[in-house]
This record gives sequence, C-alpha cells and structure tokens, in this order.
Amino acid sequence: MIAGREPFVAHVRALTMVQSIHQGHMPEIELISETAATGIWVLEDYSIWEDGSFNHGCGHDLETYQKAAGRWRIKTMKLSCLRMDRDEAPPPAYVAGVANTAHLRRPNLAGG
Repeated sequence: MIAGREPFVAHVRALTMVQSIHQGHMPEIELISETAATGIWVLEDYSIWEDGSFNHGCGHDLETYQKAAGRWRIKTMKLSCLRMDRDEAPPPAYVAGVANTAHLRRPNLAGG
C-alpha cells in the first residue's frame, strides 16, 4: 500500500511503463455530508511496459472525497480488480512518444 503524495509520485516515476491508458466511466458519487463523499468508478486500463509485455485490466476505482477551502479533493483511492490479463506479446504498432516504433507489428496489407 502506498500512503501519501510523495511516496505515490516516487512510485509512479520509478515505473518502467511506456504507455498507459486508464479510463474511468459511469461514476456513482454519494454525498455523505457537506464536506465528504464517496465514489465508485467503472475502470478499464491498459499498460505497455518497456520489455514489451502488457496488461489489460477491468474493475472499479473506489474513492473518498473531502471538501476543504471550497474545493473537492480525492482523499483515498483503492483499486478493486475484477480481471487482469497479462501477455508477453510485443506492443501495438505504434507507441506514442517513442521514436521509431511505427514499423513494429505493421500488418502486411499485401496479404503475404
């Protein structure tokens, strides 16, 4: 478990991830009081790592929120994973931000 802003930032910076797509949909937000709320988000994420492996996961982000000085902020976040698929396959045809990757796994349009 990672607690606190600085440890979380250090953890993310240390990752050897090339690309990540993290999507939250259909939030269910419940106001608990004038300054507290909870949220559940349907989650799908896809991450490509430096070694060419990837994972694709589905689940929920479980969050709590707190309002202070007129602004809502995330207080806690927890991932509830329903499914995680991992593979050692090479990354997709182009990895955004990585030079000279457009040729990887390019389909042979000539059919041969």
